[in-house]
Amino acid sequence: MNHTNMKKTSIILIIVLIFALIICFTACGNESKGVPDGVAIRSVSECQYAYSNETTYVTHNKYDSESHLDYVTIVSKSEGKYGYFISTCEAVFQYNRTTDLWSLLDAEPWTRPTYTYNDNLVGKYDVSTLSEYQEISGYVEILSVTDKEIKLCYDISADLDIVTTLFEELHIEKSGTETVTNSVLDYSPSDLDADIDIDIKLPEGWVEAHAFSSDNSDDTISLSLEINLKTGVKSIYLSDEVKPKKSN
Repeated sequence: MNHTNMKKTSIILIIVLIFALIICFTACGNESKGVPDGVAIRSVSECQYAYSNETTYVTHNKYDSESHLDYVTIVSKSEGKYGYFISTCEAVFQYNRTTDLWSLLDAEPWTRPTYTYNDNLVGKYDVSTLSEYQEISGYVEILSVTDKEIKLCYDISADLDIVTTLFEELHIEKSGTETVTNSVLDYSPSDLDADIDIDIKLPEGWVEAHAFSSDNSDDTISLSLEINLKTGVKSIYLSDEVKPKKSN
């Protein structure tokens, strides 16, 4: 073998060695960081709450190098004009050093969504409801929205047919200012909306006069704002049923 061929052979061997080292370090580096995001997301079932075209996924890894287990939190975030909601999935993956592959060992169901609204909700909303059992008028005004809380005021007048042991007529005139916590809102599985609920105390004396229900009932009625991420406030209503406290 002449000098030129030896030189070419040496260069080829050096290149092969460099590639081998790169592959080795890459594999080790991937293991130390935990399961890759794409593998984790593809391995668990799709979040059933997500808006398909407006959802992003992020993973948070907690890799144990001794057991080769990665305890992963996968976060699904769906956004709309009026805010976003998140749902999480806890999963466990195992790394196989022989095959250089990750496998899913276990995954919890996706959690119920947590909603966070933004200041696009700020504004005044007229309330006008007429049904067989409710007649409500007035307004609700959302004054400010931050990541932590929603401040609003309201002024309503309502005539309701209430179910106790019989149908009872209830008249409510109520106004006030309330601050509710953002990100801790009731979820409605029917259409991926959530409600802001405001507890309104029943008129004084009404509970004692109509106290026929069970011990676990209360003396408030809920003023609820049903909110959709894409369209905003969909409806404002009072809870359909009041269950007053039993008198002592």
